[in-house]
Amino acid sequence: KPLGGRLNSMANVFYSTDGKYIVSGSNNASVSFWDPQSGDATGHHTQKFQKTITSIKLYSAKNLIVSGSSDGTIMIWDFDSGPHIFGPVLAEGNTVNAVCDIAISPDEQVIASGYLDGTVKVWDMHSRAVLTTLKEQSEKITSVSFSPDGKHIVSASRDSTLKIWDWQAGGPPIDLRGHSSAVLSASYSPD
Repeated sequence: KPLGGRLNSMANVFYSTDGKYIVSGSNNASVSFWDPQSGDATGHHTQKFQKTITSIKLYSAKNLIVSGSSDGTIMIWDFDSGPHIFGPVLAEGNTVNAVCDIAISPDEQVIASGYLDGTVKVWDMHSRAVLTTLKEQSEKITSVSFSPDGKHIVSASRDSTLKIWDWQAGGPPIDLRGHSSAVLSASYSPD
């Protein structure tokens, strides 16, 4: 059964860790919660953003939701109580730069966010400060992912490149070329 009948395009969908909800982020500028048994909206909470939700992830250690939007914001939501507990966060100088994807490190201490202008920012989950900005790609970042040890980030771009960043040590990224068109997704294997 389709959730709630007709839906707008969704950026991401995931189950809550307890399996009680399905969470979705969509182009109608909302984060929605659904009952997986009935397919109905739970009425739990639907929050509105200014623009499209482009990425949504579960921060499982604290049962929080991290979401990115095309309005350039990142928000952190308390899964149980609903209202955001942090945000919207607008990256420094990021007045119109859309968040295209987000990733949470395996230790759930930092967030990586990829932007329309080809930058990747790494955020501290506790202080909410930008730790570093990575810029080597010339077009939209379509995907960001942490290595299993959390020391590296791979970013995919519409400029047909993949970059592997040692975000803690800095320095130039490892450049992976070979695609003839936009790279839409990238991730590390678990091992």
